Amino acid sequence: TISLDENNLNGTVPTEISHLSHLKWLRLSFNNLKGQIPVELSHIKSLTDLDLGGNQFTGTIPEEIYNISTLQVLALHENKLHGTISSRIGMLVNLEFIILYNNALSGTITEIVGSLHKLRYLQLHFNEISGSLPSSIDNLSSLMELALFSNRLSGSIPSGIGQLKK
Repeated sequence: TISLDENNLNGTVPTEISHLSHLKWLRLSFNNLKGQIPVELSHIKSLTDLDLGGNQFTGTIPEEIYNISTLQVLALHENKLHGTISSRIGMLVNLEFIILYNNALSGTITEIVGSLHKLRYLQLHFNEISGSLPSSIDNLSSLMELALFSNRLSGSIPSGIGQLKK
């Protein structure tokens, strides 16, 4: 575990962190880190918790992040990220928390999100996400929080949303 949250660290995330092959938690939230999220983090195949929220990261979410099949927490909130959330997020079948709020993410919420059966928190508020809510959202039987406010969503609320149990 590396937990350096809520300090005054600056600079970039050293790519050498990826040499820690048995690292489970990498928590660097609420510092002054900048640059792009290193693609090398995808080499840490045991990573379950990636929290880089509350920094100054720019660019897009690296596609390679979606190769970390052990990931349970993906927290990249309160950065300056842009681009879309790849449909490859469906490969992260162990995800319980998607925390991406307060960025400049755009595009739509893909139907594949409904295949994330362990998902408990989906926090995408304060972005630029458009389109309609996917009907597959009613498959998220473990969902406890759905926070999508302050986006550009349109259309109707899927009727299956009333089937959510939590």
